Formats: sequence, C-alpha cells, structure tokens
Amino acid sequence: MNPPAPLRPVDWLVLGYALFTALLALLRLPGYPAVGGVLVANALIVLLVALARHASPGPAGQVLRTVYPLLTLGAFYPAIDLLNHFGAIAVHDAAVRGWELALFGSELSRTWWEAYPSPFWSALLHAVYFAYYPIVLGPPLLFLAMGRAEAAERSVLWLMATFLTCYAVFLLYPVAGPYYEFPGRRPPSSTTAPPASSTGPWPVAAPTARRFRRPTWRPRWSRPPPPGGAGARSARC
Repeated sequence: MNPPAPLRPVDWLVLGYALFTALLALLRLPGYPAVGGVLVANALIVLLVALARHASPGPAGQVLRTVYPLLTLGAFYPAIDLLNHFGAIAVHDAAVRGWELALFGSELSRTWWEAYPSPFWSALLHAVYFAYYPIVLGPPLLFLAMGRAEAAERSVLWLMATFLTCYAVFLLYPVAGPYYEFPGRRPPSSTTAPPASSTGPWPVAAPTARRFRRPTWRPRWSRPPPPGGAGARSARC
C-alpha cells in the first residue's frame, strides 16, 4: 500500500462537514431514529477519505484523489431531507419571502411566470437546470485532461466549499420553497398550518413557527416543474 498522502484543505472540509452533520444527527436521533443512516453514511465517507490518501501516484490515482470529494455530495445532499425529517420541521418561507418583498417590492420568481407565461421558455429553463450535473464534474476533469492538476484541485475545493456552505444553511434555516408555497402549485394532499394572524395571502411574518409536512417524499430532481413556471424554482441551490 502506498504511504498516506497529507490531508489537503478539501479533505479537512469533507471531514469537518461530516462531523457537523454527524453531531446534528446525534442531536435529532432520539426523536427520529432514521437519521442513524446519516451516521452510517458519514462513517463510510471518513473511510473514503482515508482510502483516497493511499491512492496510487499514477494518473488513475490522481483522478480519484482529485474528484472523490465531489462524489460525497451524492451522500451529503440526500442527507438534508433525512436530517430535516423530510420537511416535518419548522420552515422559514415567510421570513425569506418577506426579505424578497422588502428588497424588490414583489416576488420576482412568481410575478415573472404569471406576467409572461411561455411553455417554450419554461421548458428551456427547466432543461437548463440539468446542466448542474456536468458543471460539477466538468471543470475538474477538463483541468486534469489538460495536465493542470493544481487548477483541478483548486476548482474542487471551491466547488465543495460552495456546496457544503449551502447545505449547512439548508439544515440550519430550511425552507419549503415555491413548489410548495405558491398558490396552485402545492400538491392537493399537502397541508400547511395557517399563521395565527394574516393581513393578506402572503404574510411577511407569523407570530408562531409554521410546520410543514410533505405528504410523500420525492427527490428534488424528480419533482415535476410547476406548469408554466419558468421562474418558479426552489430557494435551494
């Protein structure tokens, strides 16, 4: 076995986020035993970090060691729903929408598709969303193909820092998003407790925290787009 390579900043970032979500899972484990799956997944991720340190110095080992952090996103991202009890905890859509109204005077992602409905642009913009996948792996692999190993590692570090920061926000300050919040876009069987007081259809704030429970969980990437919703998208990255 090759001697272990030193831990890089991106390795520490992966380990740090795994520790953060493990602690969060332990805190929520008594009321929701299913989060134990996060602890198992994180243990495997720590093992992956250890194995990557022993990757061979050849081209294949270099590719594996460079891109393996991005593969952990496939575990960290689904863990968000698990840790948040699939939407059964308090969400903060009212506060976030209040910020948007204060900044822009309207909810742009809602007024856009209401004022300019277009099946063509809606389909195109929803299709562009799938560029998300090649954008993640594309730059590091391109840099490696060009022989720019340092640039590849730097791009992976910044990608991981961006994604994991977003994931931490999703865990600490979750929102349901427009798919569930906009009128006519909510699944018929879903329920959202009404705020204690309201001056209109979209209250800026409510005196008590609202709780939202999704009736049936579906991965975000598999949810159908709202009809004509060119600009209606979740507040998540």
